[in-house]
Amino acid sequence: LRKKLKIGYWKMKVLARYPDKLFTDSHTPASLKAEIVCLWAALITLAPALFFGLWWLPLVFAAAFGAIGFPFCRALWPGKAGLAVRAPLFLTLRSLGLGAGMLLGLVGRPMRQLSLEKRMEKAAVDVSPSSHSPEGALSEGGGAAVPAEEAAGASGSGVERAPEGPPSLQCPSEAAAPEREEEKVAQHA
Repeated sequence: LRKKLKIGYWKMKVLARYPDKLFTDSHTPASLKAEIVCLWAALITLAPALFFGLWWLPLVFAAAFGAIGFPFCRALWPGKAGLAVRAPLFLTLRSLGLGAGMLLGLVGRPMRQLSLEKRMEKAAVDVSPSSHSPEGALSEGGGAAVPAEEAAGASGSGVERAPEGPPSLQCPSEAAAPEREEEKVAQHA
């Protein structure tokens, strides 16, 4: 449902930027567009139907929604009867999610996203040595990763550490390439 909400939201953002895509959208079938309209029309007309005695109006839209989804359910029936029985629920949830996302995109309410700073912090935590191995520990000062031996005060463990700084941008296979060429020359000589 969350995925359909996001798809509907961003679909409206794209349509706001490229309005001609509304009629040339070959990805979304016309039946799905009609399902969304019928379901949301049924929901929107519920309140006026109760106040003004138009009880039949939401039923008309609900029946249209059912008629549009019926061929899908009928296609499932022979081999997957259990799924065919649950399909109307899935079609309803899909239309609700897409329609709600479209409404949010239409009114301009932004979807909740992580700020750039939060994404950078998350990326830094994801690549820290302490998040990948049990040997690292976090220092109490600024949260920077410190090897466990240094954090405990041990020294001279005999284990060589990689130099600090950005990792090499050279691919390991490229780093070994000169050695391979030397081996080939030595083999031919």
